[in-house]
Amino acid sequence: MVTAAIIGGVSGLLAGVVGSLVAPWVHWGIEKRRDRRTVQCDLLGVARQHAASREFGASWFAEQQVYARLKPHLSADVVHAIEDPEDARDQMDDPGQFREGLRREVLDELSRIERKWGLI
Repeated sequence: MVTAAIIGGVSGLLAGVVGSLVAPWVHWGIEKRRDRRTVQCDLLGVARQHAASREFGASWFAEQQVYARLKPHLSADVVHAIEDPEDARDQMDDPGQFREGLRREVLDELSRIERKWGLI
């Protein structure tokens, strides 16, 4: 009977210790994911604002901080069009549509990244 009480007390103590150590770790993991999601949403929002801007163009966008942060996630074709617009423009049927075509491609890429990151 005393042994059962000791075993119960020790197991309760161990459960309390484990719970007090695990709960903050779980909370930290949840907060980390929430913060990452917020940063990702903000990044894509800023990129969409840049794409909608009157100033939007390949050279201008390449100079923006948001481009540097998104570059690893963009397709090779879009990166090429942004970083070498003359070559990309020369390959088009209607070079006059380069700016709007690039804008559409960037917006499509942002939507793809948003799906990939599980934001929608």
